[in-house]
Amino acid sequence: MLILHSNPTTVHSVGTGTYCGSSGLASCPEANTEAVDPTQPTVFHALAAFPDESEPRLQGISFGIDYSEADFTLFELETCADFEVRTSDWPTPGSGTALSWNSARTTHLTEVYWFVGYANSDSIATVFSLQAHPTQGAQFADDSTPPALDAIEGFGSLGFGTPGFNPGCAGPSWTEGNGIFGGEEFPEDGPVGIADPELKAIRRDVHGDTLNVQPESDTFFGFVYFKTHRHQVGPHDPNNFDLPPSIFLDPDLAALISDLLPEGPQTFLSRVYPGFTEADTSMVTAYGRRVGLPDLTRNFVIHYASETLSDRQVAALIRAQPAVLWAETAFGIFEDAVPNDPKFAAGEQHHLERIGLGLSDGSNWSRLQQPTPPWRIAVVDNGLRVSHEDLGGAAGPGHKVRSAFNYVAGLENSGEPCDRDHGTACAGIIAALTNNQTGVAAPAGGWSGETLGPELVSLAINCETNTRRDYRAQAIVDATSTALPGPSHQPAACGVVSMSNGNDEWVETEREACLVAYLRDAVLVATKGNHDQERRRYPADYDPQWVISVGASRRLQDVRVTKLNSDANWGSNYGYGIDLVAPGENIPTTSHVGDNQYALFSGTSAAAPIVAAAAAGLRMASEERLSCEDVQGLLKSGCVDILTDEMQMAGSDLTGPDWFTGHGRLDLGASLALLGPLNSLVELQTIPAANEWDSDGPYPTLFVDGARDLPFPEGVHSAIRYRITQWIDYPTAFASRPSVWAVGSRSTGVSGSVPCYGDGYARINQFDNVGFEVVTWSYYVDIPGVWSGYWPAHPIQIVMGVSAVGPLLASATDSAAATGEASLRVLNSPGPTLTFVIGSHARRDHPLQIIDASGRTVRSLLLPAPSGAPTIAWDGMDDRGHACSSGVYWAVIGDESGVAQSARCVLVR
Repeated sequence: MLILHSNPTTVHSVGTGTYCGSSGLASCPEANTEAVDPTQPTVFHALAAFPDESEPRLQGISFGIDYSEADFTLFELETCADFEVRTSDWPTPGSGTALSWNSARTTHLTEVYWFVGYANSDSIATVFSLQAHPTQGAQFADDSTPPALDAIEGFGSLGFGTPGFNPGCAGPSWTEGNGIFGGEEFPEDGPVGIADPELKAIRRDVHGDTLNVQPESDTFFGFVYFKTHRHQVGPHDPNNFDLPPSIFLDPDLAALISDLLPEGPQTFLSRVYPGFTEADTSMVTAYGRRVGLPDLTRNFVIHYASETLSDRQVAALIRAQPAVLWAETAFGIFEDAVPNDPKFAAGEQHHLERIGLGLSDGSNWSRLQQPTPPWRIAVVDNGLRVSHEDLGGAAGPGHKVRSAFNYVAGLENSGEPCDRDHGTACAGIIAALTNNQTGVAAPAGGWSGETLGPELVSLAINCETNTRRDYRAQAIVDATSTALPGPSHQPAACGVVSMSNGNDEWVETEREACLVAYLRDAVLVATKGNHDQERRRYPADYDPQWVISVGASRRLQDVRVTKLNSDANWGSNYGYGIDLVAPGENIPTTSHVGDNQYALFSGTSAAAPIVAAAAAGLRMASEERLSCEDVQGLLKSGCVDILTDEMQMAGSDLTGPDWFTGHGRLDLGASLALLGPLNSLVELQTIPAANEWDSDGPYPTLFVDGARDLPFPEGVHSAIRYRITQWIDYPTAFASRPSVWAVGSRSTGVSGSVPCYGDGYARINQFDNVGFEVVTWSYYVDIPGVWSGYWPAHPIQIVMGVSAVGPLLASATDSAAATGEASLRVLNSPGPTLTFVIGSHARRDHPLQIIDASGRTVRSLLLPAPSGAPTIAWDGMDDRGHACSSGVYWAVIGDESGVAQSARCVLVR
């Protein structure tokens, strides 16, 4: 119930402040529904009311209001919740609002809102009534994940000169108990004990994110993701969406899946990534690097039906099978959006000014106008209005929006575009057509008459009411593949993926998709969330090198948006994983309301597209093919280091990365300057012999056969993790301190996180004006009778990659040193025999090492004496005399400053 009550003892007074806590109502039947004096200002409350037998855990609500503007004046109001999203016309008749609390409300009467109003005449009776929200309906939401939704069964009214009414306060529905707030309580993964057929049990819909009342059935429909071990899947038709349980070679697993799949259209087994084949596990990226990818053909989702089992129980049964690597339950997707903030300044693109693209930044805009080969930006959201005038007016080849897909349950996907406001707003911030005398400008919007800039690909993961986390995982993989799924096979190969959505739960299915996109050199950008809390959010906070985690800064101040300093009741999350912040208040952008409509957009959902646009801008402006890690490093290095409100209150004057804003506020102009003509981007690698290492194990670790082949069976093994560090002084070729960042793709060390996929990983641990320390990890694994040793290599053999950008010495006598190639460059790549030029600054007491794409040293070549020839040749053979296969290799050598120089080369046989 949502009731109204006026406390006769509460007298309105100007300047009182809030009336939250003053309702004085003890129980629903005691509510007063008529104003004492209808023509005097009356304070009254809206309260959520639940039966005494229930155990409410209220965390959210949506509702609307109605009254006669001719007969009633509403002149003051305020929410008693922590967070509010209103319709643009609130509080007019027929408008609505949605509220939420930071923690669940467990009382049977919860104050939701207070109002102050009066009747315009004592001769006309009138009522103020509650009703459903005009677009979101009327629902209570609890604090489970995803939240269970309960329809509000009755609405109260308050009378002015006539009695009001709160239906149900004394009726049968008040004592029966309905849904999650009355009757049986269920955990997040499904019902437990459904013996009483009269109970209205809440069930999770087969599509995942909503909970529906199914009073006539005791069957629970759910789905679980899992991955099998290698060699546990038999031959099958990759084009067949519905797979038989017999696909699994392990008879126990096949029998279990068969038992969970009774006859019915809602029960089936399918692959999570239907377009991924075994051939896709190895590829050469657009940036010339051969990479090995996790085998996604072994990822499955089972849609099952059971009268006794929940998601959690089914996942446990599947996980217990020896043929299964892992299994997990599913979660829904929730947007991190706070659109249509009521305080806005129409037409002011203040965010562009703050990131270095203002009216006086013509040189920066010019660098974003360069014609580029066709490449794309994915907007993984709820769809966009492809017909909008500032998004090109249509979708397809030759248009700004190249293609639009809608992920639909039970189908590979749908070519029908999905038109939603959230995705449309994000797309406009990233790439609205620019310099076309229409609407708004955007960093990736091209330049009218010259170039359209990068194409947009809309991947709608939550267009429908029901959505699932594997839709976002599929979208991440599809966005970075060579072709989208479906009959048209439209090209994707997106270099940037923008995700203005997130969840609190770590999901392995989705994390693995992020790894695939990272190894494909895509820049992933995601929101940190709008809860104003120290909070982990996914996919933003998966492994640090994979995804840029974005918070929001204020419109005209370099501070994080908080509830205390925001015009709206929201704040940007902070804490673990945050990389940077970007403007997130009142951003003008495209709206799906009409083809020529624009609106203001707020929240981290607005900040993340700004960062995605900046990433695209760097790749457009660079004359080199920047790796995803170099794009991340340039964005972070260009940030304005800001002192947050929290740090100022604590009296701190510390500089550098912090817990609240990461590296600081985005400044694309500064990042573009790092790529300017006065600077040089240099790739470095550490000298393995100089590593220092120590252990912090042993403990059980889950090893997954990912980007490299494990020399032992994948699974959980006891391992000792070794932390490997290397201090590096800045190269003497730089005139002043450069910006530096670690690069995992040039590192043989692995992530310290669990599970260990084995992708190259390194991070900058500390730095000063002299140099920096880079860190990575190696594992010692001991499996009795099977294998023992260090993986991926012995700590003293680990190589760590670093990129540095900064001004070079103008007085350098060695031209090779002035270009960052003081010690090494390659003459004839690609070729069957590769010749390297050894510079005068090379350390002759250290061999030249040839390293393959997996990070292994395949050949060590002794250098000639300083008086000898300045070149050395590699014949393509390894140290054992075996021919190396064609592919990308790295040649590494040390110079006099103690820093390794590297050169990328391609061996062709």
